[in-house]
Amino acid sequence: VGDLLQTMAVAMQQAAEEAQGQVDGVDADRAARHAALAAAQDALPTLQAAVAARQDIEAAAKATLSEANGKAAVATEAESSGKFSYDEAAAQVAELLAALEALAALKGASADSSKEGKAQHKQLAHVSHKYALDKTLVEAVLKVLRKEPDVRQSFDVVSLGIFEESLSKLLKDFEERLQLHEAPQAEKAAAAR
Repeated sequence: VGDLLQTMAVAMQQAAEEAQGQVDGVDADRAARHAALAAAQDALPTLQAAVAARQDIEAAAKATLSEANGKAAVATEAESSGKFSYDEAAAQVAELLAALEALAALKGASADSSKEGKAQHKQLAHVSHKYALDKTLVEAVLKVLRKEPDVRQSFDVVSLGIFEESLSKLLKDFEERLQLHEAPQAEKAAAAR
């Protein structure tokens, strides 16, 4: 009976130690989980900011791609329908170059100071309307160009800069279209010889 009681006491002691080990393990696991959760929560704002930045980059890339696809579709449609005229595009490039020259001249003098200035002012208004530039910007720029250069404010100068960038961008777009078609034009001319 004594041996049986001692065997039972040893078995119960082992069972109690195993149970205590499991409880201690659960407590240790819980502490580790809490520490991991706290670390994850600390890292969450940084990760969210990185995701937001990535989404902004992706949105900008999609917008650029969409714009490029739109331009390509318009160019392809124009080419396939025969609407693209190399000579017309060359004339548009020349018109935009002349508008940029007029703008450069009017930066140094008032549009109201001479007949030539008034003609350049009218030319810029025509080009702006023809190429559907931002109306508010165009109105501001046309008013600025009527002022003498020495009375123009910093806002006036910024408006002129933005307007010039818009014209330059249009010019660049037309020049790129011309470059795309110069090689086939040259091949056709060589074949005709």
